[in-house]
Amino acid sequence: MAVSTGTATDYHDALNKLRLFLIAQGWTVLRWNAPASISLPGELCVRPIGTGSFRPALTFQSIANVPGGLYHWIVSGAQDFDAGSIALAQPGSSQGFYVPISNNTITYWFYVNDRRVICVFKIGTNYSSLYAGLFLPFSLPLEYRRPLYIAGNHRSQQAITLANSANSFIADPGLNAAQMMTMEDLWLFVHNRADNTGADPNVILNSSVPASVWVWPKKTEFHTGIAQSSTTASWPYWTNENMRPNLAGEMPLTQCMLMSYPQNSAAGAMMGALDGVYDTSGFNRIAEQTVTFGGSTFRLFPNMYRSGNSQFMAIEEV
Repeated sequence: MAVSTGTATDYHDALNKLRLFLIAQGWTVLRWNAPASISLPGELCVRPIGTGSFRPALTFQSIANVPGGLYHWIVSGAQDFDAGSIALAQPGSSQGFYVPISNNTITYWFYVNDRRVICVFKIGTNYSSLYAGLFLPFSLPLEYRRPLYIAGNHRSQQAITLANSANSFIADPGLNAAQMMTMEDLWLFVHNRADNTGADPNVILNSSVPASVWVWPKKTEFHTGIAQSSTTASWPYWTNENMRPNLAGEMPLTQCMLMSYPQNSAAGAMMGALDGVYDTSGFNRIAEQTVTFGGSTFRLFPNMYRSGNSQFMAIEEV
């Protein structure tokens, strides 16, 4: 896996830096519309190297709401690329998900392999993120042809500090802020959090939202018609709130896994794991800290503006 970190002058410059880094890793640029000014949009559509027959088209658009002071990327993924179609009208396209960035200097981390790209951005003291590409399916390639996961931080253009449970990072997606493609090539929403101003944590009531997938272990269980345990008083290890180091002094890391909801009276299933994204506790840890576990190095990032023990993820670097 290749990693690049540095600073960009603004959200457009970050898009260009991602383009150059992906080219250096052997990815194919399908479309590049360089922005003409800070307020006009830019677009980057790329295809990963791939190790099999399926190589998705991934699109990153930079957009601005200048009066509102909002500068974002929109991330989406599609089964294929049509030069005559806009991003969200590509063959088998997902919806577009928003990633708040800035028109000022930002720090970025790009994590790229031959299957997917992960981006993390630091804006002031806050962090946004995206995941675009293939996850690691728990099945054979012929069984799961297009294991796509596309995730941003919100379903619309919002400030990075929006105090809403649905405004969340890629390891704990908010309402309609991420999608996964099924074995049947259908897009299903992936979300752990409801739309609830000020409520945090706030897990989705399974009876009120027709969700089909969630990310474990930030969301831990499913009950028909009732809410899962939504407070640490109900289950003290929910989202690693009270997790502590093991006897070797290492803090446990858990792969973030995509869990399907039971459908048609059938059982749910673990569909696969996010490639390089892990859940961990923030106990005695700080943002951007690197930790070593099992011979690999991981960098910790908090959930946007949040800083509690349960609000961290770890991205594998080497």
